[in-house]
Amino acid sequence: MVEQRPDTNRVNPYFADWRLPGVDFDAIALSQRRTIEAVASAQRVAFDATQTVLRRNADLFRDSIIDFSGMLSDAAKFDASNVRLAGPAELSRKAIEKGLTNFTDLTSLIVKGQAEVMEILSKRLSDGVEEACEFTLFQSKSIA
Repeated sequence: MVEQRPDTNRVNPYFADWRLPGVDFDAIALSQRRTIEAVASAQRVAFDATQTVLRRNADLFRDSIIDFSGMLSDAAKFDASNVRLAGPAELSRKAIEKGLTNFTDLTSLIVKGQAEVMEILSKRLSDGVEEACEFTLFQSKSIA
């Protein structure tokens, strides 16, 4: 069922010239538009960063499975008569080092994405404060 909306075209001409003294509605609307655009941009950046982290995480998981399979095949080569602790210890050390490196990589991707989002939002916040100051100056000049 189609929703019936009221016909605002008949009402708009009555309010087209209606203004409050000292209030610049166009500037306020422009400021809000910029805020929405900044939030949308930050959301896109956050989404892209999340996708990058998830892709990297999937790659790491795939590599881990391949490495684990290789480690199992290497472990099967050790026989009971020739027990060598250096081989499994070396494999464990390499696995831990690789895990820490991968964790550092993922963490840096997350931090980079968060920094980009915060940069966009911080810039918009500072611009919004400047715009609010301009609104205040405009209002004080128009009242005086």
